[in-house]
Amino acid sequence: MAGISTQSKVLSDTITGDTRRPRPVWLDCVLLPMIALFTIGLLESSMEHVARQMFQTSASTTLSCLVLNDSSTGVGSILNSVCSQRARESRLVEYRFHRCGYRTEMDCDGKSAGAYRIVMIGSSFNFGMFMPRDQSFAALLPEELSNESGRKVELYN
Repeated sequence: MAGISTQSKVLSDTITGDTRRPRPVWLDCVLLPMIALFTIGLLESSMEHVARQMFQTSASTTLSCLVLNDSSTGVGSILNSVCSQRARESRLVEYRFHRCGYRTEMDCDGKSAGAYRIVMIGSSFNFGMFMPRDQSFAALLPEELSNESGRKVELYN
C-alpha cells in the first residue's frame, strides 16, 4: 500500500511539473555559513586596504632623532635635531630638539629669577607623542600652573 501511494505521488508530481527535490541539509549548515564568512573577510580586507591607502605612515620616525644605545645616559635626543612622524590616522607632527636636547622652546641657560622650573620625564603622553608641541601636555601645563600660582613656571620636557 505504501509503495502505491509513493508511486502515485511521484506520478502526480511529474504530471503537475513539480519535480523539486528537498534541499540537502549540508547546503544550509555548511555552504551558506562559508559564503557569509567569505563575504565578511572580503569586506574587511578591502576596507583595510582602503584605510592603509588613505592613512599612510611617514617614512621617518622619532627614532631618527633619538640615541637609543648609550648605556651611560639611557635614551636621549640628538642635539639640534628635527624629525617628523605620522602614524596611521594622525597628522604629520614635527619634533624639534634644541641645543640641550629638550623638546621645548625655552633656552637651557639658567632659570629666570623667581621662576619655578620643572623637569618632566615619563611616557609618550608626557613627551607629546603624535601632538604638535603647542598642543602637548608639556606646553599647556606651565601656562596653567603660572595662572593658578601667580608665579612664572618653566617646564623642560
